[in-house]
Amino acid sequence: MQSDHKGRLFFFEGGPAGYFEDDPLPTSAGRYRYVPYRSLAHLRLHESLKSRGPQRCRYVIAGEKCEFTVLSSPSYGLLELAEFDSPNSSLP
Repeated sequence: MQSDHKGRLFFFEGGPAGYFEDDPLPTSAGRYRYVPYRSLAHLRLHESLKSRGPQRCRYVIAGEKCEFTVLSSPSYGLLELAEFDSPNSSLP
């Protein structure tokens, strides 16, 4: 894992699943490109998407956790995201 990717890393069930290609990190619904890791977390994410539907993931930036829902993976290296929750999301 290269250090320049650590800031864009996201997790599923506590394990690293991949990292987002672009800055800034996603904060709203849409489709986002990512680089998948060859990891158990990435495998479980896709298995869970297929068998149980949308799944919750998270990333951490500046010590703050942001959780989001992965709705689908329309193609390799692409995720459709929604429902972002972060500690600051309830602020006006």
